[in-house]
Formats: sequence, structure tokens, C-alpha cells
Amino acid sequence: MSSRRITRSWPRPSARLPTRLRLSLIATILENRLCVQDLGEALDRSQPNISQHLAVLRERGLITAERKGRRVCYRLTDERLAQVIRLAAECCD
Repeated sequence: MSSRRITRSWPRPSARLPTRLRLSLIATILENRLCVQDLGEALDRSQPNISQHLAVLRERGLITAERKGRRVCYRLTDERLAQVIRLAAECCD
């Protein structure tokens, strides 16, 4: 695959980089499907704040939502992303 083709799929330079909270959200749902309320409690943030950041991650295709009754739970869209995160965490330990 050519580098030109690869870079076309990268976010625009003006795209915002992930915030610490978004990285924390991804790390928290890495192993389990969690609902907004659970994520808020785990990260000590309000439900509206968590929801706003989850919306950005969904728009970027990193997570997917699944309704369970009145609750919406989230998981990573691609297991390869989980593998990359796990490898990066191992390198940092």
C-alpha cells in the first residue's frame, strides 16, 4: 500500500487530537461494554460530559453504541484498536 493512500485516511490536520478524557474512556471500555452511567462513575465525571465525549468517539468510528433498555452501552468498534492500546500500555509499564 502506498504512503499516499495511507495518509489519505488520516484525520485532517485541523482535526482535534484526543483529550485525556477520551483516552480514558477508550481505556475503560477496552475490556467491557459499559454504559454512560458506569463510565461517569468510573471516571468521576457527569453524564452529560461523558456523553459529549462519547459522541465524538462515535463520530470518528472508534466506538459503537448499543441500547439496553433505557441505557446506552459502548464498545470499541475494532479489536485491532484494543490490541494497539494493550501493546502501548505494555511498553509504558
